[in-house]
Parts: sequence; C-alpha cells; structure tokens
Amino acid sequence: MQRAQFGPWEIEYDREATQAAYARMETYGCTCRTCSIFRRAVPACLPEAVLLFFEQLGISPEKPTEVIGGQGIYHLVGKYISGEDIWQPVLDQSQDALDESAERARAVQWFSLTEDFDVGFTREINLHPEEISPEQALEMQLSFQLSRFADESCTE
Repeated sequence: MQRAQFGPWEIEYDREATQAAYARMETYGCTCRTCSIFRRAVPACLPEAVLLFFEQLGISPEKPTEVIGGQGIYHLVGKYISGEDIWQPVLDQSQDALDESAERARAVQWFSLTEDFDVGFTREINLHPEEISPEQALEMQLSFQLSRFADESCTE
C-alpha cells in the first residue's frame, strides 16, 4: 500500500490490486443520455492531469461504478486515513437536528485536478464493484462539468 495526500484527504491505496480489479470489470452499461456521453468521451477527452491522477491510483476512468449527473463514482483498493468526508448530512432546519434520512450534500472543499474536474473521498461505500470487496474498497467521487464533453470530438 502507498500513502498519499490529496487536498484534505490522506489515503492508502494499492495501485496494482486496483489495476487488477479494473482489468476484470465490465464497462459501465447504463444507456441514459448522461452516461452515454460520459462513456463515449472518457478517457479521450479527459485532461492530462486527470488521466495521470487515475493512472497513479490504478483506476480505469472509463469504468465508473456509477455516473450521476456531473459525478462519477469510482472505487479502488485502499483505506481512508483522514480528512473530512466529502459527503455531509443535510441539516433539517425545521427540526434543527441532523436528519439521518436526509439527502447528502457536497462538502465545501474538493480537491481540484483541473478547472473542470474535482475529486473527493468518502468513508461510505456505495454500490462497490464485485471485483473489490467492501472491506478493501475506498470510494472516490469525480465531479465534472458535463459541458466539458459537449465538444463533438469528445462524443463521436
């Protein structure tokens, strides 16, 4: 395992084990418009800094666990060491308390890879791929501007 600091997050990750897991994974198969655009554009239209970041961690950018709007969810073999979780519970103003069933909101700070791409890490593991056990999984969120992929050269 290697240890790295990305903005406020310190993580441990196993690049080789992550690469091996991604080699066994199927490509994300959702056919909705957003996912189709994302799948066609990645990795051809990702900036070099984003591609290098994914390469460092051993992640195949074209194989997210899920894409929702302007976010891709990825998993790697690793461990969350420190830093505030990217997802925070929403404060229910009417109850003046944290509502556990409330939707999650973005944390204030993400780690910027480029102007249009940010990443963050969470302790929660959602929809992890079967190729990475939940005990070994570390979840990473990629936030991006979908308009970044609007160029026809990215979606052909």
